[in-house]
Amino acid sequence: MPHRTRSSLEIEGFPGWTWRALAAEDLPLAWPLARLAGVATDLGAWLRLAERWLAHAAIEGGGLGALVNPGGLLVALERHRPSAVDGVPALAVVWHRVLEVTPLPRCLEALVEATSMLARRAGCRILEIAPGPDEAERFARLAGRLGLVACGDRWLRALDPELPATANGAAASVARPPG
Repeated sequence: MPHRTRSSLEIEGFPGWTWRALAAEDLPLAWPLARLAGVATDLGAWLRLAERWLAHAAIEGGGLGALVNPGGLLVALERHRPSAVDGVPALAVVWHRVLEVTPLPRCLEALVEATSMLARRAGCRILEIAPGPDEAERFARLAGRLGLVACGDRWLRALDPELPATANGAAASVARPPG
């Protein structure tokens, strides 16, 4: 189920917000967010980590992306790859970090919407997202509004209302490519 990620997309319901695919030449732009989010202690460490992720993405059919708010700030980073839940095509957000920069936190919600759009465009019917550190409560608060269902250490969002009940949350199996 390999797919190519588009370079950017406007996020529905979030005027002025965009999701942007990161290429090797974009990685230095993401460094300030990576540092603030505690991902890497210096630019060199960030570049090595992100370049390794991009190499995996090239093999897995996934990618590395950033969420950009209307002010042009990178406010979230994410790594995704194809997956399957009970045999249904899924996009797994295997890692992300969000930096809320306003009094009204919207970045996590915008990231879920952006990656859901990315998943739909890739032909996936489920979004599978791993919560970041200390995000379980935030995901639980967003669950009802965004249609998220806890499934082990992941949250699932059915992108197709025709999916059977198991794919809507009580998944019997979640398959992920190795690595």
